[in-house]
Amino acid sequence: MSKVTGIDHIAIYVSHLDEAKKFFLEGLGMEEYGDYGDEYFMKAGNQVFALFQGDNTTQTINHIALDVDDFDAMKKHLEEMGYEIYKNDMVDGPDGIRIQLVA
Repeated sequence: MSKVTGIDHIAIYVSHLDEAKKFFLEGLGMEEYGDYGDEYFMKAGNQVFALFQGDNTTQTINHIALDVDDFDAMKKHLEEMGYEIYKNDMVDGPDGIRIQLVA
């Protein structure tokens, strides 16, 4: 059976992307990792943390991305359990927690 091997990244919504960048980069010392306009990725050591521009007040975490050791086996297993995989690698867990599966 496939299993999760680590957290790939966590992405959160922020209402003011520039303010959030300043806080995490200058305030906490994270390093820029990727800038995609309304999605901004940083590194803290070997961990990746992302800021997504948005005004979603009901969900501040966009998704949690988890490394898996066998993507196809994990996808099949979750589908057999009744979960739908969408956008090729996303699944909504309990309470709508959005999980991205990263091979």
